[in-house]
Amino acid sequence: MLTDDHAAWGHTSSTGLGFTHHTIVDAHFRACEEPYLALLARAGLRPGQHVLDAGCGPGDFLLHLAELVGPGGRITAVDLAEENAALAAQRTAAGRLPCPVEVRTADLLALPFPDDSFDAAWCANTVQYLDDEELGAALAELRRVVRPGGTVAVKDLDAHLITARPADPYLFADFFRTAGARPGYARQLLRTRELHRHLRLAGLTGVRRQAVLIEHHAPLTPAAAGFYKAACARLASQALSLGLDDEWRRFADRAAPDHPLDDPDGYVSEGNVLAVGTVPAGTGTTKEPAVTTAPPTDLSDLSAATDGLTITGLLRRNARDFPDHPALTGGTGPGAVTWTWSRLRAETAALAHGLAGLGLARGERVLIAMSKRPEHWAADLAAIHLGALACTPYDTLSTEQLRFIARHSAATVVLLEDEEQLRRWRPVVEEMDGLRAVVLVDADAVPADEALYVAYADLLRQLPDAQAFEELTDAATPDTPLTVVYTSGTTGDPKGVVISHRNAVHESLMQGRLLPVPPHPRTVAHLPLAHIAERALGIYMPVVTAGHVTLCEDPAQLPQTLRAVRPHAFFGVPRVWEKLAVAARALLAELPPERAGAVERARETAVEVHRLRSAGLDVPAELAARRTESDALLRPVRAALGLDECHRALSGAAPIPTAVLEFLAGLGISVYEVWGLSETTGAATVSTPEAFALGAVGRPGPGVEVRTGADGELFLRGPVVCAGYLRPDGGLDPATDAEGWLPTGDVGAVDGRGLVTVTDRKKELIITSGGKNIAPTAIESLLRAHPLIAQAVAVGDRRRYVTALLVLDEEALPTWARANGLDPAELATATARPVDHPAVRAAVAQAVAEANASLARVEQVKKHRLLPGPWTPESGELTPKLSLRRSAVAELHADVIESMYAGD
Repeated sequence: MLTDDHAAWGHTSSTGLGFTHHTIVDAHFRACEEPYLALLARAGLRPGQHVLDAGCGPGDFLLHLAELVGPGGRITAVDLAEENAALAAQRTAAGRLPCPVEVRTADLLALPFPDDSFDAAWCANTVQYLDDEELGAALAELRRVVRPGGTVAVKDLDAHLITARPADPYLFADFFRTAGARPGYARQLLRTRELHRHLRLAGLTGVRRQAVLIEHHAPLTPAAAGFYKAACARLASQALSLGLDDEWRRFADRAAPDHPLDDPDGYVSEGNVLAVGTVPAGTGTTKEPAVTTAPPTDLSDLSAATDGLTITGLLRRNARDFPDHPALTGGTGPGAVTWTWSRLRAETAALAHGLAGLGLARGERVLIAMSKRPEHWAADLAAIHLGALACTPYDTLSTEQLRFIARHSAATVVLLEDEEQLRRWRPVVEEMDGLRAVVLVDADAVPADEALYVAYADLLRQLPDAQAFEELTDAATPDTPLTVVYTSGTTGDPKGVVISHRNAVHESLMQGRLLPVPPHPRTVAHLPLAHIAERALGIYMPVVTAGHVTLCEDPAQLPQTLRAVRPHAFFGVPRVWEKLAVAARALLAELPPERAGAVERARETAVEVHRLRSAGLDVPAELAARRTESDALLRPVRAALGLDECHRALSGAAPIPTAVLEFLAGLGISVYEVWGLSETTGAATVSTPEAFALGAVGRPGPGVEVRTGADGELFLRGPVVCAGYLRPDGGLDPATDAEGWLPTGDVGAVDGRGLVTVTDRKKELIITSGGKNIAPTAIESLLRAHPLIAQAVAVGDRRRYVTALLVLDEEALPTWARANGLDPAELATATARPVDHPAVRAAVAQAVAEANASLARVEQVKKHRLLPGPWTPESGELTPKLSLRRSAVAELHADVIESMYAGD
């Protein structure tokens, strides 16, 4: 018999709209438990309470319930199923629950309770066995054991919230909204009348029942079977990472190609029901070009899930369904201000009305030069509603570079923050043809008696036309241009990449499918909003997921911000991860010897598991158990970094040394590499727990295809590829060929597991005077593996041999010195620099020798020079997104380079 937990739901944790995409719903796993916790919170459950859990399940939900109750609380759990109570008792005894839990096996109605000692009672997974009279008796019993003013909550398809205070009598309708779910059809549980009532209560009038319940008697279509096995594979990976061996085996068995899905004793009889929406004809089949080397990942046609979705529509959904949820928080200090989704949309509406009054029209461009503050988000979203293209230039650009973007974009409105930005931009705006207004957030910075300049607050004074704003919301389509992002211009003038709503939504849903995070995920915005990664992760993805973004303006404050926020997802360029690794090494160096040894053994175990998974090999059960048991030693280090709750840790924009990845994996932080460009809305390939390898950048995301050209160049095609390049007249030049393939300029390959490896930039390959082709990034990655080397540049084009410029990482220097028995203060004296210290130079020379041991003879570094740092966009060697400017390095350090080839 199916229970109330196992009704078929088309769960859409990211959008909450329609049945165009699907998931597996398993009441015995994490897939549904985050929404349950939200339900408990709405029912009034608070930390430190004493709770009766009537129907504790197999222990996974109990774990999350215990986390919510926390230290100081207590749970008495009962269940009709002996195996459930036994498993919960086993996990309690193993110390895996954060508060005391007493587990009993008994009939709820016959169970004697010692006193009226509970603050809250939670009844689930038992109601299905009770008729109306028994249910009434059960509720009476629950109310009897709850203190006056306490809470009684019952989860069922016809659930009630019973408290001493008036409340919504149909809490399950609230659950639909919280979970972002749409009810399916389970004939064993729901009568049509009840289903329609819950649809109305959830505000889902007009929704058709497109989800169906697949029973074990029904044959599965190939598309449905493929989806189910992919879902089981993901759940098996999650189970393994949580140390849930039984669940891991069950899901891993079902993911096996030879598992008989129509077995009457199979997955449905165990309570696992697959909710599958309408499967379009041809789902799971893609016409592949002749030279495609990596087909798109099939996740039940993710492209169909984006149909009809826009950033404007999703912002409206957030303000309607999650009005009081936090959207933006400006920093972490005592004066940090938080905007909810309702406030953000209200500010967006008012600002859109004000900008329209300035004449900003559909298709025009807007330049925004502000720090990371909520008004920046509001300005961006206001432009989007008006159909204008918002663009944020890098704040490190020179006046001449700003002139190029201003001239090329032909912007009609510029939004600036304060007097400092005005000083930078005034020479530029004075030359902009067609400029209608310059808006300043700081009203005191508005020049007097100059009609061109307007205060931001003045645009908000008039109440917007609500109906007109809703019409603007509805006017956007998935293919409407959303923003323009200018490339760094490492090989010429920057290009204006035009991104559409479809691009942004698909990118967001793609990452959500491949690397799930909890509902309303916490993230940190720390990169420039001129960077496609931050626009995708800091603006568009939070709108899609109704997440909470904390803004970190100062990169120096990132460590403190991470500790305060404890993000669920975090993206960093390699340099950020390298700095976090330095911080972690410093923490480990301070451990007392007896604890340091245990932590080091735990790290070795974690690295061993990581290497096996990276190679695509099975992890022995004994090793997996040892990894789970030892994780308690590593968790405090992750917490000290602020990454103890990070479900999705990504690196991209440049290669990251494998030594850094392995070091972090040894702490239980699996950082997955992604690869993409501004033209692909960020990531086009994504590494996942199921498919990653050191040095690879993952598989193509759902709907994305990769092929290699005759010269090894990688080409991309799919729904994340941009609409084109902006022309000064507002038109678009194509970014792809006639078949939709985008040339990336990167050289790489695809292995037998479908994993993509990027070797180098096509234009950056070193061709020696002997005609050998050498990829410099492979050499540089090995060199940067040493903690003392912040930057490395391999040199040798049209030369007889390879040399290297190395930049000292002075931030890592103190930790390295102490670890090697040196006094950090002695490394720099009045007459010498750290780069000149014999111990430093010897360590760097050894690092070069170790890198050479992994390189072919022709690739080996024959000479090197150690330079002081740092290199920054301001010093000229790096782009604003921290990529190397090789031509600038060659020019700025020409004398040093020539000295290494003197006498040749």
